[in-house]
Amino acid sequence: MTIKSNQNKILAGLLGMAVLVSILWDFIDLPDASDRVKRLLASPSVKNLTIKSIDHSPTEIDILGDALAVKSVYQIGNQQFLVFVLDGTTNRQAVHDPMHCFHSGGWTVDQTSQLPMVNGTATELQIHQPDRKTEVLFWYSDGQAQHPSPFTYWIRSTFRRLTMGFSSEEQLLIVVQKLSPPQTTYWSTLFDAVPRLNEI
Repeated sequence: MTIKSNQNKILAGLLGMAVLVSILWDFIDLPDASDRVKRLLASPSVKNLTIKSIDHSPTEIDILGDALAVKSVYQIGNQQFLVFVLDGTTNRQAVHDPMHCFHSGGWTVDQTSQLPMVNGTATELQIHQPDRKTEVLFWYSDGQAQHPSPFTYWIRSTFRRLTMGFSSEEQLLIVVQKLSPPQTTYWSTLFDAVPRLNEI
């Protein structure tokens, strides 16, 4: 009987701690990744590189809420890339699996592969709609390591919240879509012109 009573006290204590931590989460602001996003936006001028900031659509604004997100078109010679960077510190629900987003946007995924990055791996997609094809690259980054897994994002983000931000920097979601005609895509063209994409 005493053992069962002790177990109940331990469970009650753990439940109380869980409730306390969840309350604290609502009142503690974690450091965000805005400084890393600003560094990307302040990329120096490079020959044959132009950058144009794009406004979010009303649907994107509804989904993003308070999350920090920037969307820009990078023109490098005859190649054009749409770059989307999302910091979900203030709204983790805004960070979705990009593959689901493309599916819900009417795209069909034809091929999926992994692309080595400077500090990890990204997912490369070949996708199409009835009237167009394109290629997409996406990854998550905490400024030190890059990975393509939404599940890993969720685990690390949850652990970061549990440790009040001491475990790591906030992870950013970076999605790059090729806008120019879908001949051979040279991702290195973008990374050579904008090396900070590999650093944020």
